[in-house]
Amino acid sequence: MGRVVQRGKAVTGYDIGTRVTGRIHHSSHETAVANSLFVVPSGVTSEEASFIELGIIVLQGIRKAAIKPGERVAVLGQGLIGQISNRLVRMLGAGSLMAVASSRNRERLAMLAGGADEY
Repeated sequence: MGRVVQRGKAVTGYDIGTRVTGRIHHSSHETAVANSLFVVPSGVTSEEASFIELGIIVLQGIRKAAIKPGERVAVLGQGLIGQISNRLVRMLGAGSLMAVASSRNRERLAMLAGGADEY
């Protein structure tokens, strides 16, 4: 997540100072291609906007799985991507959601409201 400090002459839609997110490296300054950026809406915090790339990864997996409302879903792995997957699968209307992990370390997070039904 960052702010536009300079733009090319042909770039439109990104005024100086606009908050943007997308495929940006973790650095103090970045030169980015305009079509790889998204304007951050005013109601979205900078912290929330910084998760866009992980969200894109998760949504691609969900699309490929072709999950339908009411289906039983298991999410393998309960790291950050697994936790985001739990919430997005739930939002898509999974009938029941099972969180699967090799230890119980992340059980509490997985079972929070909006997450898994079982661990």
